[in-house]
Amino acid sequence: MHRRQGKGFSLVELFTALALLSITAGIGYPLFQRFSINANLRTAARDMMGDFAALRQKAVAEGSSFSMTFDVARNRYSFPGMPDGKTPANFGNDIRITRAAFGTLPKVTFLSRGTIHGAGSVTLANSRGSTARVTCNISGRAYARFTMR
Repeated sequence: MHRRQGKGFSLVELFTALALLSITAGIGYPLFQRFSINANLRTAARDMMGDFAALRQKAVAEGSSFSMTFDVARNRYSFPGMPDGKTPANFGNDIRITRAAFGTLPKVTFLSRGTIHGAGSVTLANSRGSTARVTCNISGRAYARFTMR
């Protein structure tokens, strides 16, 4: 009895493995892309919340009021220390500010005691139709609510 010692893969085994890998990648890539686009939206909203907290802290520390102004048309917001402004598109080029209203103004003003003048919110959206609503209540605390698609 003579046994054949095979070292390696046969051509059929190789093509089977490649087919399975292709199917897995074909299913996984769109899911990963969706996750990535929505993760960018979450990151942009949390960055904006961090800017709210920093501006609030600055107002309390310096005993003065500071404002953050939103320009929806240019997809930017600005505040002291960042006069050229910031854009949520830094986290994903499809992220847009769709709405910003604090009272009747597109700006939030933090007073020296850490509260704000007129509660309101900013809404961010991405290309998938997911949204993040960053709300700042009258006490100056910010929180975000997400609707992911």
